Amino acid sequence: MVLTLLLGSLAACSGDSGDEEPETPDNDSGKAAAIETTTKVATVRGRLRPPQRRALVSAVTPVVDGWIDAAHVAGEWPRSIGKEAWAGFTPDAAALAAKDRALTSAAEISEQVDSVTATRRVVRYDVLAAGGRARGVTARVVLDYDTTGEVEKAVQVRGRLLLTPTEDGWKIFGFDLTEGER
Repeated sequence: MVLTLLLGSLAACSGDSGDEEPETPDNDSGKAAAIETTTKVATVRGRLRPPQRRALVSAVTPVVDGWIDAAHVAGEWPRSIGKEAWAGFTPDAAALAAKDRALTSAAEISEQVDSVTATRRVVRYDVLAAGGRARGVTARVVLDYDTTGEVEKAVQVRGRLLLTPTEDGWKIFGFDLTEGER
């Protein structure tokens, strides 16, 4: 509980606006064109040296990217979205995310679109460190994507993913997301 409160306060104290220019990929099939996620360690509470920060980004970015890809933008379209979308979540968080699939994935429209093109993928990490090690991370996510097909939308997903180290690597244990048209 204390970690959740600390991570939440870390997210609130960052002043990063996340106004990077989007990359616009070509997309001429039902497969999502890949753009890289722009990442940055925004704030660190506690001490975490630059080599540990780089290692942390290398460890948590695949978890966040895995969710972005599986839940929102990657793969052949149309498709159904199942539990693979939350593979990087703890079991309890995955169950909650699956119940809230309209918010935590593109499941509501995934079988009605022909293609999904990510136009912006930005993640800022707020880190809680102790003893020279990261103990918790808040990933502030901005994901923009466009869909074509029966449902044509310009979608923006924003919010926070809360990550914790586990025996199986970093896992998402909580989320606070919004999704809407942009």
